[in-house]
Amino acid sequence: MATEKVLSLISEVRGGFIRFLERELAASSVNEVQPSYGPVLSALFKHDGKLKMKEIAHAANRDKSTVTYLVNNLVKIGYVKKEPGRQDCRETYVVLTQKAWDSKNTFTVISTHLLQTAYNGFTEEEQLQLTALLTKMNNNFNRSNA
Repeated sequence: MATEKVLSLISEVRGGFIRFLERELAASSVNEVQPSYGPVLSALFKHDGKLKMKEIAHAANRDKSTVTYLVNNLVKIGYVKKEPGRQDCRETYVVLTQKAWDSKNTFTVISTHLLQTAYNGFTEEEQLQLTALLTKMNNNFNRSNA
């Protein structure tokens, strides 16, 4: 049955887009950035460049330990810095650096190219259907793992 292959296809698509991003990033001015940093940077760009670690974890759909690892790597390469909270120094804010802001256009171009490649030959309706169906499948797994 063809539907049994869906999870394998999703895995292949994921591998394809990671290889695509690795190639695009390596050929760009942001070649020290890894595809796994994307959700963290994206969350920060969407929220004016400053979020708490737990807010990044929620926005990026990653657990806090993964976000901590990714943020530490982004600190090492100069894209973010950590700041203690003003009211509660146990809270840590992650803040985009000027280097990250200067690279935003490059990230946008790569992201746009990724989506154009992914949706090449798709109608707008097919894009919406695919998103809806994958969201439904993801929700099924989220409910079963809760």
